[in-house]
Amino acid sequence: MNEDKEMNDPGRFVRVGIAESSEEQKEKLSDLIKEMDGFTIVGAVPVPALAEMMCEDYGVELLLMNPAEVEGVSGMRAAKQIKMHHPDIKIIFLITTQAQKNDDSVIEDALKIGVDSVIFYESATLKLGGVMSDCMAGKRRYLGSPLILEKEFAEEYGFNKTEYLLLYELEDFTSKSEIAGRFGIPPEQVEEHMRHMLELTGCTDMGDLRLKLLMEKGVASSYISPKQEYTEDSVTFGK
Repeated sequence: MNEDKEMNDPGRFVRVGIAESSEEQKEKLSDLIKEMDGFTIVGAVPVPALAEMMCEDYGVELLLMNPAEVEGVSGMRAAKQIKMHHPDIKIIFLITTQAQKNDDSVIEDALKIGVDSVIFYESATLKLGGVMSDCMAGKRRYLGSPLILEKEFAEEYGFNKTEYLLLYELEDFTSKSEIAGRFGIPPEQVEEHMRHMLELTGCTDMGDLRLKLLMEKGVASSYISPKQEYTEDSVTFGK
């Protein structure tokens, strides 16, 4: 078992474990997490079969793992066992776009066994930190649509550059005012861009627009309606 402990006091941080057979992906995840506040890596294993032992030995609170099968045991099976024996351990699956296309049931299966979140490796650089924080706060997220697929969707419907960026960033914000602050534009301009996006796609609200993207591009995303995640200052139109 490979252990990768931080020098600082792990009691002050969420204790993270990684179960990933690819050394390249493991290294990328480790580098991302080391740049985050509030998380520390306490262990890493190359096969899913060792994940539960790692969690028990090192007090893992949040487990990042690949659901694929390695040496006869799949990450899906290992996660199911961990959730049965240690329901308080949070689990985030990381999958590739190609893997999801090869097995489009992986997101649904993860949801059924209680996996807390799913994210694409292709989106990890931008999305992982927010997903990990949400996960520890009890918010389940199932993210999809890597950047390249959203770009194709934006070009197909004639979105401008700002609207393309809004499409990609929407899941990370809960209100028009937050989005406006991130983009440095007035909330009224955000609303105008979103209305234009809805007109171009024929959707009634931004939640429906996300679902349209998922259906047309065949990429799994949130099984929890985006509309359920918004505050009263919600991004919904056409009602």
